[in-house]
Amino acid sequence: MISVKGRENIIDAYRHIETLLNGRTWSVGSSYSCIDPYLLVLYLWGKVIGLNMKKVYSSWSSHAAQVLARNAVQRAIKQEGLSV
Repeated sequence: MISVKGRENIIDAYRHIETLLNGRTWSVGSSYSCIDPYLLVLYLWGKVIGLNMKKVYSSWSSHAAQVLARNAVQRAIKQEGLSV
């Protein structure tokens, strides 16, 4: 079934992202970049589709928390009327 294979592909990609974020504060180098908020969106989508992001992706969860702690991110979330 297409949806089953699609979920498998997402999980494989998410495992890869988790591996890349292991031991890092930010996704690229030692400072915040345009990639970090994009990874937050993907992280939140994982939660929406029912993945246990905190349990399975601990490095990515730490990264998401770092991104969410930024004032600019909080302002954007508020301005867009999102709940995280």
